[in-house]
Amino acid sequence: MVKSKFSLLFVVFISIAITSCSDDDSVQNTVLNVSDIEGNWSLFQINSTPVVDLEGDANTNPNIMAQTDCFNGMSLNFGTNGVLTVVSSEITFDSNADPSFDCSLRTDVGSYSISGNDLTVTIPISGNQEIQTVVIDVQNNNILSFTLTESQVAQFFSVPSGESFSTITELEFVYEKF
Repeated sequence: MVKSKFSLLFVVFISIAITSCSDDDSVQNTVLNVSDIEGNWSLFQINSTPVVDLEGDANTNPNIMAQTDCFNGMSLNFGTNGVLTVVSSEITFDSNADPSFDCSLRTDVGSYSISGNDLTVTIPISGNQEIQTVVIDVQNNNILSFTLTESQVAQFFSVPSGESFSTITELEFVYEKF
């Protein structure tokens, strides 16, 4: 059995530039303010490239949240006091099970700060304090997204070879403010 933690959300946000858009998507603001991200954000899409059949049931929707309820309930809360709460899925792989993975939600609490164009997140992961620069896109003040590249997916998600989703080269996580 192999364990992979989607809750290590902030570990996977390595080396992407922060961008914030105004209400007019054609105008780009290069400085992200705390007010741009404060509040509660609920995950509503995880888009996969290439499209995969996550559960082996011929459902190949690019939004893997349409294929499984494994990621339902994932959220981010950026508090006004610099406290960050992350609710995410912890995935356990078992090639003898059908489907070959099981999910459970977990909550991690850390802190965040913004300096210029950088959002820095400090969060305890498996007993270690992880400090990462988070790269996000904020659109229309209510959509927050980030994309993981193939190397980031491989680095942070220990997906056993032979799984349909071991071919993923890019994952886009999209949150909506509520």
